[in-house]
Amino acid sequence: LIPRLYKLGFRSSLGRAFLKVEHYRIPTNYVSLGSPQQRPDLQGWRFRLRSSFLSGQVLLRCGGERYHDNVDGGGPVTTTTSSWNVSLNLSPRTLPEYSPSAQMEFVRQGGKNDARGPMRLWNRTENFSFGLGAKLPTGPLSHRLMLRTGYTNYRDFVDPSAGYETRSLMLWTSLGLPPPFSLEFTAGRTVQRGSERNLKVGLMRVRAMCEPGRWRFTGELGTTSTSDDLGQVDSEKLSLGIGLRYSAGGSTLEFTARLVRFLDEASEERSYTEPLVSLSWRRRW
Repeated sequence: LIPRLYKLGFRSSLGRAFLKVEHYRIPTNYVSLGSPQQRPDLQGWRFRLRSSFLSGQVLLRCGGERYHDNVDGGGPVTTTTSSWNVSLNLSPRTLPEYSPSAQMEFVRQGGKNDARGPMRLWNRTENFSFGLGAKLPTGPLSHRLMLRTGYTNYRDFVDPSAGYETRSLMLWTSLGLPPPFSLEFTAGRTVQRGSERNLKVGLMRVRAMCEPGRWRFTGELGTTSTSDDLGQVDSEKLSLGIGLRYSAGGSTLEFTARLVRFLDEASEERSYTEPLVSLSWRRRW
């Protein structure tokens, strides 16, 4: 599925860099899975560049991708998607407890029925995020913290009313506990503002782990609430899960059980309670 792959790397006294370029083609009969209505024959290029400077204090990543679907003309709309992203991570030696980061991503998509027809699909997405990580020592133990804020601007040039702006704030903490115990806490809030309604999403998750030797026991409790200013969306999702994992000799056996309770205040018919159980085995060669 990836007929051409190019890699290039170099290392100098100033830093190190690694470049990977791919040209790929995913044929129609592979993606459509036997559905005659779906013919997203994909073909495109992607590249990834990773470089570090100042003995690893500065890490820079950038990448891009451009691909076409329905290359053989079998679908109703032929689309072209382009995306570019840049991320920067700092680990200054003068402030070893802090690690700021920033990321930008731009995605543009356009599509037509044919080369001379009007644009059926034309939009652009801009993503910006900034984060600050901290390590707070307290005696022999240390607490870790990550605060990240993000902004997304989506513009639809065919249907301007579909555009929206999103602002998000996320906090993740890991409390320093004596081995083999660990405790993580995640909380976040996202606000999406569109031309017709505003949507708010809040989440909170607590995860506890115990890793004695080759075993790992986990317990997780999470809630997600979603609402809008029109009263069309008002829901609460509660998730309770446990997990057990055993690793030995390159093999990993994992069991997870989760109970999900979804409450929809706007429409009680959509409320449900669902148990989820999974058992997996992985082998590393």
